Amino acid sequence: MTVAELPPSFTQLKKLEYLWISGSNLNGEIPDTIGEMEALVHLDLSKSNLTGKIPSNLFMPKNLSIVYLFRNQLSGEIPRVVEAFNIDVVDLSDNKLTGTIPDDFGRLRNMTVFYACRVPRVADNRLEGKLPQSVARSLSTFLL
Repeated sequence: MTVAELPPSFTQLKKLEYLWISGSNLNGEIPDTIGEMEALVHLDLSKSNLTGKIPSNLFMPKNLSIVYLFRNQLSGEIPRVVEAFNIDVVDLSDNKLTGTIPDDFGRLRNMTVFYACRVPRVADNRLEGKLPQSVARSLSTFLL
């Protein structure tokens, strides 16, 4: 199945818990309203052609536990506001992200894996600066 774009109206599905559209060749940007999907638990938009910035409210759904955005063309900085305190895994590797890893990720006590580069995956981005101490202490695995 090939999908052209994820329409903004899609995020009106407030009770949707699992959004897995990996490898579907999605184009365009992640809708800014994605953080309004209050019931979202697992988000997988990996292996597509998504561009633009990661929406600032992406990590807002309180039950969000897994975020896979790897192998896209996402750019800009990683959002700084994190309210999804149940996050276990974040994979942002193989994008064009810049900047630093936000300190907010250090408050996530359940997060065991943060892939920003290779494995765990935040790899192939252009992140810089030091790994925040708060992040390093809270992760069992963190790979750049």
